[in-house]
Amino acid sequence: MSDPKTRTPAQAAVLCPKANAFQLRRCKKAVRSTMASKGAWCRLGRGLLRRRAVVVVGTVGLLLALGAPFMRIEFGSINVQQLSSSC
Repeated sequence: MSDPKTRTPAQAAVLCPKANAFQLRRCKKAVRSTMASKGAWCRLGRGLLRRRAVVVVGTVGLLLALGAPFMRIEFGSINVQQLSSSC
């Protein structure tokens, strides 16, 4: 038998027919219940991912509002004409 790391999907299907027999919905509920008890950062992340479009639009709007004053910025350069003639 080959090493599990080098098995092809066809070999895995023949050797492990029950590998995908369980339903993912049961596991999803179990993960969801354990994630709820992780804390505030977990809840924040899940909330942000639930409302992706609102978060993206809000973030882009905030960055544009903060960057708006810099749209008309002009950087000056110092040259010889700006020096005083007494030097």
